[in-house]
Amino acid sequence: MQTEYVRSLNCNYERVLLEEKPQEKKYQYCILGRGGIKGLLSCSLRYINGQAYLYYDISSKQNIAQLYGNRCINREWVKEFLWSFRQIRQELERFLLDVGNVLWYPQQIFQELESNVFSFLYIPYYEGESSFGHLLEFLAEHIDYGDEILADCVYHMYEQLERSGDAYLDAQIFEDAKCLELPMKLQEKEPSAETEDQEENLPGELAPENGCEKRESGREKKDNRRTRARGGKNNKGDERERQEALRERTENEGESRNTCRQREETGGEKRENREEIWENKEEKRGNSREREENGRNKKRSIMNGEESRVTEDTGGEKREERKKIFGFWDGRRKRNKEDREDYLESMREAMGGYEGFAVAEETKYEEDKEQEEFGQTIFMEEKPEQEKHIRRLYTSEGKVLTIIDRALVTIGKKNGEVDVVLDDSSVSRLHARIIRENGHYYVEDLNATNGTFKNGLRLQPYEKRELEEGDEIKFGRKMLVFR
Repeated sequence: MQTEYVRSLNCNYERVLLEEKPQEKKYQYCILGRGGIKGLLSCSLRYINGQAYLYYDISSKQNIAQLYGNRCINREWVKEFLWSFRQIRQELERFLLDVGNVLWYPQQIFQELESNVFSFLYIPYYEGESSFGHLLEFLAEHIDYGDEILADCVYHMYEQLERSGDAYLDAQIFEDAKCLELPMKLQEKEPSAETEDQEENLPGELAPENGCEKRESGREKKDNRRTRARGGKNNKGDERERQEALRERTENEGESRNTCRQREETGGEKRENREEIWENKEEKRGNSREREENGRNKKRSIMNGEESRVTEDTGGEKREERKKIFGFWDGRRKRNKEDREDYLESMREAMGGYEGFAVAEETKYEEDKEQEEFGQTIFMEEKPEQEKHIRRLYTSEGKVLTIIDRALVTIGKKNGEVDVVLDDSSVSRLHARIIRENGHYYVEDLNATNGTFKNGLRLQPYEKRELEEGDEIKFGRKMLVFR
């Protein structure tokens, strides 16, 4: 499936290329084109150069892959998402639409920054694979692991989806999500009167599993309060009723304790099974990677063996040539040395009778010629490495707005969510970001309403362009210079 982000008529769209020409009169195309379905992105069918595209309006929205790529997802976010998931299922059933046609990839799930409302992408008569597993994998990578209940819940959902398939999404997933209503696990403290009263008032679904004994003791306290209120008016019949009630309570206490123990044992087994499943998956992945590396090493060894054979052959020939050359030069040097010694002796004999005269210092013409032929060795000074040039963003007045000293710098007007805050009404909450990759800098538009411009040219939504020194970047009406 081919998707891309475009801008048209002052709106940002994600368009999907359809492989076949659609039948526009079919029900799903008609109901989707009419719009009005809560939770779905508004869609329109368009034809360009003989190809059919579905245009989904994503203005003022961000996909969760961009929003939470470097952030943790907490329990409240998961609860809100599951609530939206249930609502969209009910809405699709009301319009007789297939839930399996919704794309659950993180790149195709959008959220509004102001209202935190989720919007989903629906493709009529979609025949691709189910993508909800990809969403659970994304959640497993980005959830807050400080919340043990949330982590166990997400892993349990992933396991059940693998076992039962899409049938798990009908109702069971919402039953499993009830554990998210439990309070956060706190440090074990001695029970006080206030905590006991609070636990008595908790409903059965929200009370912790290991609190069965406390709930029973709370019931006993209530019964004791009732008996005190009666003030001694109890007769023998009441005493018998109390004894029977106490017997029933003791039996119920034993059953509840057994059920609590069973739950704890099953919970421990489930956790162990989850850990074993994920360890087996990691081992399989590691084995596959080792196989790939072994195959690559074999190929490299084969190639290196062939190269070594070639180099050995060529190396032997070169060695023989070198021996010949050096033998020739050694013989020439010896002959030159003998000639010089003979010349000196003849000069001494000729000048023997002339004292006071000095013989000029000999000149080594042959050695100079050899140096010219072989060349002289030049000393190379080690120059210190130049310091990396740090890039900055300047305002139009020439003031430094920020230093780009990180691999990712986000720009927008939502304080607390971005690195550089631009206080301007034309700037989106999450407008754009500067990315540093392998020494190069890029600007990427984050589906901004008023767009991002580089040297006057507008970027498409989520488009990334390389920056050079002196480029002018415009965020809405705000102009900055990259240097």
